[in-house]
Amino acid sequence: MANRVSLVYQSKIIYTLLMKCLYGHHYLGRYRAIAEKIPRGTSVTDVCSGDSALYTRYLKGKNKYTGIDMNPLTTFNTHWAKVIKGNIVTEAIPKADYIVMQGSLYQFMPKHKTIIDKMLKSSNKKVIISEPIINLSNSNIGFISTITKKVANPGSGQKIERFTKRSFIDFFKSDFRNIIEEISLISGGREMMVVLNAE
Repeated sequence: MANRVSLVYQSKIIYTLLMKCLYGHHYLGRYRAIAEKIPRGTSVTDVCSGDSALYTRYLKGKNKYTGIDMNPLTTFNTHWAKVIKGNIVTEAIPKADYIVMQGSLYQFMPKHKTIIDKMLKSSNKKVIISEPIINLSNSNIGFISTITKKVANPGSGQKIERFTKRSFIDFFKSDFRNIIEEISLISGGREMMVVLNAE
């Protein structure tokens, strides 16, 4: 059922362990790559924030942070950091200098362009998106592909489609060519990151 949230999105421990298993020694690199693009003192909205590792690992004490997620796995409610429960399809994205999304764009296919447009409108400076381009859900081994898809349901249904390196580049160069500042491989080549100018 579409509204049955996978266990991975119900437990911070399981979620974090899964991310560490998927990315291995590149786990911290995926957060570092984004954090290095965010100047100290700016505000950040982390869309689909998960366990908010971007904040706890790299932005804490440097940036004002808001996480938004359908299934938030952390709780912050201070002047400098807060996490709110919300569905960005139907609700507003909190405004910030930098709007970021990590590993979640596929969840909005085929209407992912609409989500990016919404992120751009909420950003004062940049939108930064990273997305896996090597996915276990695309494995040629049937049971691995099936299991991976089943554990990746945040409550909006299982998503079949995933990005490849080619489809990620083609999509952004087709729809956002004029505002791309950078598009590059990160996390040992497992993810691609794009930086869009929202000013």
